Amino acid sequence: MKRIFLNDVFLLKLISLNALIIFLQGFFPVVSVTGSVLDMTDNFLTSLFIIEAFIKIQSFGIRSYFKDTWNIFDFILVVIALPSLVMMFTPLEMVSLDFLLTLRILRVFKFFRVLKFIPNISALLNGIFRALQSSV
Repeated sequence: MKRIFLNDVFLLKLISLNALIIFLQGFFPVVSVTGSVLDMTDNFLTSLFIIEAFIKIQSFGIRSYFKDTWNIFDFILVVIALPSLVMMFTPLEMVSLDFLLTLRILRVFKFFRVLKFIPNISALLNGIFRALQSSV
């Protein structure tokens, strides 16, 4: 399991699938059968990202894990997704936590992690940043 979650190709596929699911959720309400399946799939993928974070923390150590900005980014997105998972498994109708569901949209930013897999992306982004500064 450790080998699977430390595999960049697997994670890239998982992130792409998650982005597609989040996109499709915008077209199907949760009350529909398709929307319900998409919601369950999204929650399953979020659970996989939680497992990924735990495996990476265990493998690299907590200090090394949080030295990488992509890991910090992923960890924040996982923490933001936790309320939707908690609401799925617990009957919290008595407390209105609907405002926490709006944080789910921030998970779309996980797709930016795909940039990590592009060779020399930091040099490209630095060049774009310098070009923008020169334009201003």
